[in-house]
Amino acid sequence: MSPEVAMHMRRTLALLPLALLVVAGCSSGPSYEESADRCGKILLQRPDGETGKPRECEPLTQDDYVALVLFVESRQRGWADENGEIDWSELLGDLPSGSSTGG
Repeated sequence: MSPEVAMHMRRTLALLPLALLVVAGCSSGPSYEESADRCGKILLQRPDGETGKPRECEPLTQDDYVALVLFVESRQRGWADENGEIDWSELLGDLPSGSSTGG
């Protein structure tokens, strides 16, 4: 084996662990759960009428983001408690008069 090939192989082997860390997505960023927590806090503080996905919510999947938005909205309106339990009498009490609840 020529010295150039041997040097190239050593360099490649030395860089392989670094490449694997990058490919594996190893970072010091927040976990998914931490991202969801941050997103929820931002949504709770967001002014009424503000739309768009905040930067803190970007790591969340669309389904998780929508679920979190619905949870925060229902909690702010008094329809749900901190555990996410829906108070149906409160929810139905907020319907405009004459609304049909189906059934």
